[in-house]
Amino acid sequence: MKMRLGKVASAIAVNILIFSISLSAATVTWVGGSGDWNTAANWSSGALPGINDDVVINPTNTAITVTHSSGSHAVNSLTGQVAFQLNGGTLTVSNSVQVNNISWLMNGGTLRGGVVSCSGGASLVVNGQSSVLDGVVKTLLKCPHSHSGENVPFWFNSLFPQAVAAV
Repeated sequence: MKMRLGKVASAIAVNILIFSISLSAATVTWVGGSGDWNTAANWSSGALPGINDDVVINPTNTAITVTHSSGSHAVNSLTGQVAFQLNGGTLTVSNSVQVNNISWLMNGGTLRGGVVSCSGGASLVVNGQSSVLDGVVKTLLKCPHSHSGENVPFWFNSLFPQAVAAV
């Protein structure tokens, strides 16, 4: 009886280990040319990135634009080396958004969560009142920004109370 319980316990432990490995973060990279986030063929996994995935948009052809135009997507982190446009839908990032050498352009949609930082002259450009930054923390010194639209300065500043003190 003890031998049987030991085998059952071992089987359960193996299943838990396999399940936890499958839930761990994977790196999913952009493999397409200019295109939309919602096209599964643009991603190394052949599927849209998920909540546990670390997304890297760093193709060899840096003259492309990746566009998020619709839908609600969540990822663990996002690192970009090419032009990125958030034109619609919601993109939720649990951890970091790293923008390198480019401008992140918001013409609509919602960026939710995450800590945005920039390097290499990158910037965050928020256009109009249909662009929403929801719970985003941004380091002003590391990520220059610009914005347009009547109400943008109010909500832009109110969403970044920590950003002024951040280094």
